[in-house]
Parts: sequence; C-alpha cells; structure tokens
Amino acid sequence: MNVRRLIVALLALAIAPLAYAEGGSVIDEMAIARDLALTHIGDAANAEGFDVMSAMLEPMEFLSVEGAGKVHHQAWYDADGVYKQVYRGIVGVAVPSKVPGFETLKSAMNADVSIILSTNGVPYAECMLAAEPGTSLTFVMFELDLRAKYSDVRPNRGICDIDVLKTGTQIGIPQMQYKDALTVVVKGKPYATYEFLKGYCQ
Repeated sequence: MNVRRLIVALLALAIAPLAYAEGGSVIDEMAIARDLALTHIGDAANAEGFDVMSAMLEPMEFLSVEGAGKVHHQAWYDADGVYKQVYRGIVGVAVPSKVPGFETLKSAMNADVSIILSTNGVPYAECMLAAEPGTSLTFVMFELDLRAKYSDVRPNRGICDIDVLKTGTQIGIPQMQYKDALTVVVKGKPYATYEFLKGYCQ
C-alpha cells in the first residue's frame, strides 16, 4: 500500500466507506468522484423519509488538474419528529499541481478553497472548506462537515454562507436543488479566483 492509498484509507475510516479504483492517477486512487459515499449518519439509522442531494466534483480541465470531490446533503425527521440535516463534502487536490497555490505542500495547506453554489448561473451560497492535517506529500484533502437540528447549525469543519448577496456571513446549510452547479475555487491574492472542479446536484 503506497502513501496515497494509506492516507485515503485513513480518511475513509473517519468519514465514509471507500472503494478503491484500480487506476494509477490521483483521481483513481482517491476514488472520491466515483466511490466516496458520505451517507453514514449514526442517529439517522432508523429514520425514514430522507431527502438526499449530492454532487460529484470533477476537474474542469482533465489534462491539467488532478483532483476530485463530492458534496452530500441529507435531511430527515427523526423518530421524535426533529428535523435534522447533515451537509458534508470532501475535495482532494494533487501536490504539486497546476492549480494556483498548490505548488508545494506548505502552500497547499494554506490554500483558500471554497465551493460556490449557483442556480441558473447565479451564485447563491459559498462554502469555505478546511484543510485536513496531512501526512501525504502527494495531495491535500479539504473537508466540509455541517450538522443542524431544526435551524440550529453546528459547523464541525468549514462553514457556509447561504446568501452571498447579503453583507456578512449568513451561516447555514445550502438547500441544493436538482441541477444546481457547484464550482470549487481557490482564491488567490489580492482577489483572483481560479476554478478547477465542477459538478451538478442530482
């Protein structure tokens, strides 16, 4: 087992089952865009009536970007009638990479990575991801993990602004709709952004 597969295995134990692909690229080894199922929620085991939305995040330019990701949103009423939500995401990017800021492991760990959500080309929310402390020299993982009971949101990793048109940050869980676009960007300095992954809700 090489370093990449070991890191992916450890990450998978923490957040979801992961089936390895047989290819040799970073995307295949991470298997995020195909095989990462962020569906295990302990207190939802006996729940019914799940509302589920998810999006696979794949490179916008396959020849120049090695990376992938997934976002998954579940909402349900538990046995006591309490409305709960889990919103999770993961993004992995190779190091070094042609993505700005991912030239070295140090710069990649400090990269400002976000997911922009939009409907019909109009952005409505932005989720800022948190870098996972890495032991890999070949890629960096970023995670998003938000939980909610009724309207009380608890950000475990990362944070989402659910109304980018308002001043300040409106913390919450984006209510994704079918065919909404998700675009992963890295923000440079002073204000430049670079889009490198994209997916659609389904």
